[in-house]
Amino acid sequence: MARINLLPWREERRKQRNRESQTLFVAAAFAAALVVLLIIWRFNAMIDGQNVRNEYLRTEITKVDAKIKEIEELERTRTNLLNRKKVIEDLQASRSMMVHLFDDLVRTIPDGVRLNTIKQAGNVLTLDGFAESNARVSEYMRNLEGSAWMGNPDLRIVEAKGPDKRSRYQFTLTVNLKKPKPEGAEGAECAVEADAAAPGGGVMNMKDFDLNNLDFQRVGAWPTPVKVVACALIFALIVGFGWWWKVNDKRAELRGLEATEQELLQQFEYKQSKVVNLEAYKAQLEEMKEILRQMLRQLPSKTEMPDLLVDVSQTALSTGIDNQKFEPGAETVKDFYAEKPINLRMVGDYHQFGSFV
Repeated sequence: MARINLLPWREERRKQRNRESQTLFVAAAFAAALVVLLIIWRFNAMIDGQNVRNEYLRTEITKVDAKIKEIEELERTRTNLLNRKKVIEDLQASRSMMVHLFDDLVRTIPDGVRLNTIKQAGNVLTLDGFAESNARVSEYMRNLEGSAWMGNPDLRIVEAKGPDKRSRYQFTLTVNLKKPKPEGAEGAECAVEADAAAPGGGVMNMKDFDLNNLDFQRVGAWPTPVKVVACALIFALIVGFGWWWKVNDKRAELRGLEATEQELLQQFEYKQSKVVNLEAYKAQLEEMKEILRQMLRQLPSKTEMPDLLVDVSQTALSTGIDNQKFEPGAETVKDFYAEKPINLRMVGDYHQFGSFV
């Protein structure tokens, strides 16, 4: 017996294909949402990692800042030591200056010139004497200009009132004391497949499909390429919305953190370059302190005044100078030392004073 199916099978098939197409679109939307979530998760992970790197750099910069403060303190100590060392060197150099001064006075005096008095006030030396002529005084000034220990001679007066012809012109001039420069010194960083039913249950061809007559109630009858395009469009819209809604902010945040990392890295490299030689700097400072201690031990102390009196007296006696006065002056306290001038009055000739100094 023949059997006839009276059920509306075409309508059931159309509904089934609509459900399949809708499921396909939902799957595309779900995949797009999953992609957006994966992108957001990836950006969050990158942001977290960037924050960790930035925090590490900040910690290292804090450590370097502490070392820089230590270096600044060492710099102040070094400057203080250099200033003290310079004072001691000046004091030591002034000891031998008078010896060189007397030697230069002998070498610079030309024939026909003799000195009567020599006075020193600070770095200015006043010379009074007699000369045979003005030419002799001029020659003497040129000799003083070429001296290593005296310079800038300034003539105050020349008068023709000497006691005799060999000492007719009496003159007064001043020179500035100077120290000769040492040799060698120099100014030192997503195919989906589906079957579609045409009206009446047949599959719609692309030739029969009109985009203007698109029926959203019969998505199952859409041609396969149209379904693919619709899925891609749904996927792109959801991903684009998610990108605009969340990912853009994450990208901007990440770029800001990366820029901060570069700034921190440059700051770290700059500061690290300043503390790379910290230990060597400390060792150099300790060496300077030891040198300063040795130089301080070479300076006279208050307890040496009796010995100084004996030394001056014996030296004057051995050179034939009459020591008439030894008068210590008032003590002047300086930074780390004290000055105590001594007023001496002695009588003797030039050669005796030269031997004395």
